[in-house]
Amino acid sequence: MSGARVRRLVRYPIKGCAGEDIASAGLRPGLGLPGDRVLAIANGHRPVPHAGQWAPTETFARLTTNTELLRLGAGFDDAAASVTMHHPEQAPVTVLLDQPDSREGADALLRRWLPAGPHGGPQLVRADRGYWDDRTGTVSLINLDTVKALADAVEAPVDPLRFRGNVYVTGLGAWQELSLPGERIVLGEAELEVLHPINRCRATCVNPVTSEADLNIPAALMTHFGHLYCGVRARVISSGALRTGDRLTRTRHRGSPHPPTTGLPIEQWPRPARVVRREAESDDVVSIWLRDPLRRLRVPHRSGQHLRIHVTDDQGPLWRCYTISGSHDGDLRISVKRHPDGRMSQWLHRHAHVDATLLVSGPHGTLTADSGARSPLLLASAGIGITQTIALLDAAARQAPGRPIVFCHTARSGSRLALWAEARALISALPQGHARLFLTHPEEGDLTRWNAMAGRPELGDVAASLLDLPTATAYLCGPARFMDAARGSLTRRGLPAHAVHQEVFASPRVPSQAPVAPPPSGPFRVSFTVSDRHAPWTPDHGTLLDLADTLGVPAPSGCRAGACHLCQQAISSGSVTYTTPPILPPKAGNALLCCAVPTSDIRIPL
Repeated sequence: MSGARVRRLVRYPIKGCAGEDIASAGLRPGLGLPGDRVLAIANGHRPVPHAGQWAPTETFARLTTNTELLRLGAGFDDAAASVTMHHPEQAPVTVLLDQPDSREGADALLRRWLPAGPHGGPQLVRADRGYWDDRTGTVSLINLDTVKALADAVEAPVDPLRFRGNVYVTGLGAWQELSLPGERIVLGEAELEVLHPINRCRATCVNPVTSEADLNIPAALMTHFGHLYCGVRARVISSGALRTGDRLTRTRHRGSPHPPTTGLPIEQWPRPARVVRREAESDDVVSIWLRDPLRRLRVPHRSGQHLRIHVTDDQGPLWRCYTISGSHDGDLRISVKRHPDGRMSQWLHRHAHVDATLLVSGPHGTLTADSGARSPLLLASAGIGITQTIALLDAAARQAPGRPIVFCHTARSGSRLALWAEARALISALPQGHARLFLTHPEEGDLTRWNAMAGRPELGDVAASLLDLPTATAYLCGPARFMDAARGSLTRRGLPAHAVHQEVFASPRVPSQAPVAPPPSGPFRVSFTVSDRHAPWTPDHGTLLDLADTLGVPAPSGCRAGACHLCQQAISSGSVTYTTPPILPPKAGNALLCCAVPTSDIRIPL
């Protein structure tokens, strides 16, 4: 980090509009850059708090719904306490911050090209301190090395101004900013505490030069890097001057990261976890124990969840999902099978040694143990799929030791058998536990040594001989062919299809800017049933999330680009299509409101 320096300083006098470069700034505790976000454009869809108090971004015109905002530039005059607005089709308008009457000309300009809302037309409003994305004053840092890595991955130029940062640094190394939350740094003469990484939304899709949405940045981040983060936010601890060319250095002080009040949960953050232990489980499986720096801040993981591992090798960025196969005192274990042509597994076997750090995110995943269930349980896996079933077995053994449980595993041979001794120990301690092992290519002595049977099991027959199958619940994990065969075998023997659970670690599709199909013309009636809000939808309303914003319906959202799934909602009736293909499809019967539009009358329990 000794070579990291400030390349550029930018402030945005009007929130959501184009920024201006500055050569220096005086930083003060509790504030952002002087002149940053001192004004915003109230959109009329939500009331603006009085006396310039902080308000969420949904209160204001923003790039996610008004890409033309970037045609509006602004310059801040520190001495005159004024902001001059520039629009290519209008004469400049100067607003004096302390004179509300001076905003009339600016408001008239805004009303010519921005729509009104239920609370009135668009108007400039002044912040008491700053309309930053965080409630408290922060400074955002963008790592230009990371932006270059993103551009290399998408094979297209990426203008750093897409990320609307204040301080642009170089020489840090790609993604090294993700190691900074919780650290104190010195920028020029000021000291700052880095709070959290910044998750990216649809605003970054807008080209700052053309004002067109031409590159799906959240989709590109998720597809190539497995997360939605770029840049970090920091708060000023001690005052000082900051100039372009100044160095960025770490101090010896170590604090704690601070989760933002809104956005994605803290477990989504990519962060460096240290390898604290490494164990060989078989000839081709190694277990890696990781110490998560967020272990005391995030919610505890649930059995069956997984971590994402994010690396860059000589072929470029790479990420994969690995089930948390065990935990101890907050440390998490993943067990990795080495595949001859597997980039990630080969990399981890070569490089994930004790004291190395791995960029991780999670825990992720919804296929977890049901803590309240007492029905018969079947856990069936093949190969490295045992990592998930053993995690579910451990949870079931702790939560309901009297529950009838069958643990059935299939492996190639004893030399390829990972974690089986641990599974046998867990199942042997259960009064109604049964374990069955099948080896498809046993080596000499394997069947006797492991008390195994040769060949592949007919899982329905095995389970039916040990459990009341029609009342059971089954969890499957392994290769797709194994799970398809196992599901068919179980349902033929009477296990209801809805009682068979499995999770597939899908890789995101390559992002596309092209619509799936032209949006229908409508109008369609959209009903948000819980809020009792209804409206006819036409393409002018944008996505279902845009319509929810317009109607004042509170809807969770994150990236607004079909990548984070935070806006996923059940659809009670009706159908949707997508204006931009989501990176991963939603669950059946659900829709991603941020990129969905109706194709019929629709009801949403929101």
